Amino acid sequence: MTDRLGVTVVAGMFESVPGDHRIYNTAVVVAPREGLAARHRKRFLYDAFSEKESDRMLAGTDDIPLVAVEDFTVAVAICYELRFPAFIQKAADDGAEVLALPAAWVAGPLKEEHWTITMRSRAIENTMYVAGAGMTGPGYCARSMIVDPLGVVLAGLAEAEGVTVSEISKERLAKARARLPLVAQRRVAAKVATRQ
Repeated sequence: MTDRLGVTVVAGMFESVPGDHRIYNTAVVVAPREGLAARHRKRFLYDAFSEKESDRMLAGTDDIPLVAVEDFTVAVAICYELRFPAFIQKAADDGAEVLALPAAWVAGPLKEEHWTITMRSRAIENTMYVAGAGMTGPGYCARSMIVDPLGVVLAGLAEAEGVTVSEISKERLAKARARLPLVAQRRVAAKVATRQ
């Protein structure tokens, strides 16, 4: 499909673990003519809001992978990992310009707001695009969306199934990072901190 359509696909899946009843929650990146370009096993499991994902899943151990997709450097995280700013920040500091995030964000009191606010916050904090694909159906928040580097929601689906599309540009990214140079300032702060 990726070759036929000329698109890169980020997809969530479950990965079995020989000899263990638990599985990995994994996101794969499949690129045209390349096949499997990256794999990320969810590192921060959803042990919150009366859920205990760690009973059913194993935690990955790697940082967020970075993948070249056309002219952009794309980071891939999964669902609950969005709630860990330093985890996402490291990807931005390492060069990520876009965060791709497959998610099965569980519905509940204020959870839809958490999803929307957190997506926009990670975009602003890291002056990066954030594209979150939210699972639809009973028990899930859905609300797939694409957010620009200054937190503006460019496109979204609310509770509907479907495809949402938005143009992203290096020019818009550069302008956002010039107006709000958080990534550059963090790099300077890190250098100063290591000298002391």
